[in-house]
Amino acid sequence: TWMKNPTIENAEKILGITLDDWQKEYIAHEGNTVVRAGRQSGKSFAESLRVALFALLNPKTSTLIIASVDRQSIELLEKVKAQIMGLASNQIVGRPTFHKIILKNGSKIMAEPAGQTGYGLRGFTVDKLVADEAHYIPDAVFVAVRPMLATTGGTLDLLSTPRGNEGFFYDCFQNEEFYKIHIKSEDCPRITDEFLEQERKRMTKLQYCQEYEAEFLDALQQFF
Repeated sequence: TWMKNPTIENAEKILGITLDDWQKEYIAHEGNTVVRAGRQSGKSFAESLRVALFALLNPKTSTLIIASVDRQSIELLEKVKAQIMGLASNQIVGRPTFHKIILKNGSKIMAEPAGQTGYGLRGFTVDKLVADEAHYIPDAVFVAVRPMLATTGGTLDLLSTPRGNEGFFYDCFQNEEFYKIHIKSEDCPRITDEFLEQERKRMTKLQYCQEYEAEFLDALQQFF
């Protein structure tokens, strides 16, 4: 089983997948991370495997996945569950719910909506905090959630397609404490040039730059 040889390469073999180079580097990194990625470039898949491996290899840890809406956080938790089922299904305790997975090693992975203020998230203490589509989560939420990492020395994973050039997500991309990744959709081998060409014709240049090239555009550019 994977637990006898817990490497990323062995995970690829067991799951029958081939990770992109940036995904391997990202999954292996142990500190704070911030990923700005074009649409469908594989960021959620990479994050789900990163979270699954973290929970399986680090007993008695808590991971919290947040997103601006419940559906998004649940969707990422479902991907995490699929990774764990593929690697070590016997490590799951009982039946996972939409909002929680508990492992035999005492680790748990939870998913919650962030809302507008993060008020409902106060009181959590976690070892890993994951914010999916982080640029769409209000800055007030991060004021509320950062303290949950204070006593654990925990880490923060931020993933998003950019929206403008301001806010917490943008600021973290300028912060040396974060391992940064910028991946464009055209860098993903699973997306065809033909599809991207169709999207270029369908969208404005600014829309395409933001959605598929993951560029930070200022608010004035977006307005026009």
